[in-house]
Amino acid sequence: MSDLSRLLLPTFALGLVAAGCTAENPAFGLVLPGTTGVGTGTGDPSSSGPTSGPTTVSTSAPTSDGTTTESGTTDSPLTTAPDTTEPAGVCGDGVHDPMEECDDGNPSDNDDCLSSCEVASCGDGFVHVGVEACDDGNNLEGDGCTDTCALETCGDGILDDGEECDDGNLDDGDGCSPLCLIEDAACGNGIVDPGEECDDGNLEDTDECLGGCKKAACGDGFVQAGVEECDDGNAIDDDACRNDCIESCGDGKWDANTEGCDGSSLPFNLYPALCSDACKLKTCAAIANNLDINIAGNTWFDGCIMKAGTTITIVVLTGDKILYKATGDLSNWGDPDHITSDAAAHLQWMVPGHTQFIELDNTDRLLVFGRFSQPAQITCLESLGDGYGVAVLPKVINDPKLLVMSTHGGKTGMPRKFVKWSAAHEISYANGATMPLCSMDGPTPALGATAYFLVQ
Repeated sequence: MSDLSRLLLPTFALGLVAAGCTAENPAFGLVLPGTTGVGTGTGDPSSSGPTSGPTTVSTSAPTSDGTTTESGTTDSPLTTAPDTTEPAGVCGDGVHDPMEECDDGNPSDNDDCLSSCEVASCGDGFVHVGVEACDDGNNLEGDGCTDTCALETCGDGILDDGEECDDGNLDDGDGCSPLCLIEDAACGNGIVDPGEECDDGNLEDTDECLGGCKKAACGDGFVQAGVEECDDGNAIDDDACRNDCIESCGDGKWDANTEGCDGSSLPFNLYPALCSDACKLKTCAAIANNLDINIAGNTWFDGCIMKAGTTITIVVLTGDKILYKATGDLSNWGDPDHITSDAAAHLQWMVPGHTQFIELDNTDRLLVFGRFSQPAQITCLESLGDGYGVAVLPKVINDPKLLVMSTHGGKTGMPRKFVKWSAAHEISYANGATMPLCSMDGPTPALGATAYFLVQ
């Protein structure tokens, strides 16, 4: 080493010390006296860290014999302060450190404090037991868990998976059913939808709610079972169904326009056997008498001849009383041409020839002139035998007390020749007296009367 190097070395060393380069900092590869170099030392290995004492730098000068002499020590103006920083806290140690929101000392994510030392809240993805019903880690609605961490259900106003609708209630008939299904606004679905008066779940027209979802009412044309007797859908009070939906039949009033009879009213309540419960005549023939021709043709008595039975009843009624009533046995009843007489057609008019007459219960005789009867000439008495005709005679007198015949002969179509005979005489009755047909005033007309024939 030259003399110049020896002179400069101490100065260089002092510069390194001033720059923080010591023996304990081997970054510069400098080994000072008393040290062993990088990674080695003469002291305790634990003393390799910073020291709190003064730093000394030893300088030596060479001697002529190769030894060195110490030139002294120099205190370093730089010292290292002791480290007073506390170690960082650990989450889960139960100690609430400044950087933690909470620390309950356990790893559970289902209590007030998560395992991450954060305060539990809705949306953190963990179900807070006793506080939350669910927690799906988001704030979205309609995914089964609400943004308040409650389970979504039908009626909560939130459209969940599997729901067609959710209107926030569990009411019927508002378009969304209690099952959160869209209600079909159709009559018959059992729900009273807008525009419907009722809806009983069926389309029947005989109950309180009609098939059109309208409330049943008298006059709608449908008979409500157990409530209405009838319903003809009109406002006519004198037809078969009154305006209060009670059948006129049996109402105590006979309506001749719609009822054949009414056993609850005059004149049929005088002889109820003439009328059925349905207000239909049980008769085989019924002739009403007025100023008009009421018997036309030659078939009006066919129903009685063809009707099976053992008795025949004749009832002549006016509006409020029975003019005549009698019943007889039909054991001698003949065919339509020979009913009570077996005489030839042109002789049917002769009363004595009616040997098969019907004896009535009042001792009168019932004679029926056959359908084929036809007089040889048109005279007063022979007019009796011109097609169908009925005559009731006393037991021993051959003049009739009751006559029911057409204005014109049923066979010839010619007017009968009885005295003063007219359309008003089709029913003739003189209050039980006999009537001569060809003298005096002739037969007596019973205007307003009806003759009923009943075979039973």
